[in-house]
Amino acid sequence: MRSALVREMESEPNDENPGLLSFGPHFGGEAADALTRRLERLGLAFHDDFFIFQGDFPAWCSFSVALADAHDAG
Repeated sequence: MRSALVREMESEPNDENPGLLSFGPHFGGEAADALTRRLERLGLAFHDDFFIFQGDFPAWCSFSVALADAHDAG
């Protein structure tokens, strides 16, 4: 799946670990819509397989994402 995602996104991930890839940034609502369509073409489902994190954040703010344990994901 990784190679299909890289091909569809036309770039390498910004970051990755087992089971989680991060692409971006992609700017604006149209870019988010296009990204959603690309991922859905690969058979991925919004919210179950991917999400779009968007907003206006100050430079001093940073975020990270981690996979929940299977027990916690329920």
